[in-house]
Amino acid sequence: SKNLTEIPGYLFWGCTSLTTVVIDGKENVIPEGFTAIGNCAFSGTAIVSMVIPEGVTEIGMAAFEDCTSLQSIVIPSTATTIGTRPFQGCTALAYAEIRSPLTELPNSMFMNSGLGTVILPETLTSVGQNALSGTQDLFVRFKGSREQWDAVTGYKPANPKEITYYYGNEGKPEDAPVFTVQPESHIY
Repeated sequence: SKNLTEIPGYLFWGCTSLTTVVIDGKENVIPEGFTAIGNCAFSGTAIVSMVIPEGVTEIGMAAFEDCTSLQSIVIPSTATTIGTRPFQGCTALAYAEIRSPLTELPNSMFMNSGLGTVILPETLTSVGQNALSGTQDLFVRFKGSREQWDAVTGYKPANPKEITYYYGNEGKPEDAPVFTVQPESHIY
C-alpha cells in the first residue's frame, strides 16, 4: 500500500462473502496515508467493522452500501466530502458517529439501515433527503444546542416509531437533556 492513497472504487463491490480485508497486516483498518474510499468500494460485502482513520478526506458514493453485517462506523474529522448513500441498507448498523465538521448530511446516508444511535456534529445545518429515513427507535445525539437543531433544515427523521434527541457535548447521553418526538404528532 506504499504507493496507494485510496481504496479504489468498486474494488470489493458485490463480494458478498468478504468479511475481512487485510492491508499492511491489519484487518479491516484503512491504513494511515490513505485519503479516499472510492465509490462502492465495499458495497455489498459482509464486513462487520471498518476503521476509517484521521486523514481520510473523502468517502465515495455508496462506499459501504448494503454491507448488511456492518455494526458501527466512525467518520473521522478529516472527512469533508461524503457521497450519497454511503451506508444505505446497512441493516446491522447500530452506531454511527460523525466527527467531521459536515454542514449537510448527504442524501440517503443511513437510509433503511439498522441505525440505532447517531452522533451528529454541531456544524450540521441541513439533512439531505432520506438521510435518516427507514430507521426505527433512533437516538440522535446532536452536539449543538436544541435551538441549533431546530434551525437545521431538510429531511429530519419522520418514520421511526420514536426518536430521542440528546443535545450538547457534555456528559454521557443519559446525562444530557432528552426530548422525545412521537412521529404521529411531529411531521417534518
